[in-house]
Amino acid sequence: MFKWLKKYKIKMEPVIRCDNCFLRASMHMRIQFQRFDEEVSNEQIIIKMCDDCYEEVYERYNPHRLPAPVQAGVFGEE
Repeated sequence: MFKWLKKYKIKMEPVIRCDNCFLRASMHMRIQFQRFDEEVSNEQIIIKMCDDCYEEVYERYNPHRLPAPVQAGVFGEE
C-alpha cells in the first residue's frame, strides 16, 4: 500500500498519539516538580492526550470543577 501511495506522491504526516490510549492527541499537559524551598527548575514532563483522557484526568484531579487559584503577584498593585 505504501508503494501505491508513493507512486502518487501523497505525503503521510505523522500523527501525534495520546500517551494513554493511542488515539489522536489534541492537547498536552505539562507537569513540573518543585520543592517548596527551591527556585523554579526547568525540569518538566509533557504528556500528550486526547479529549477523553483530558476529561478523565480533569475529573480525577479537580472533581468539583473549581477554577485555578490566582497566584499572588500576578496582578500589579494599582
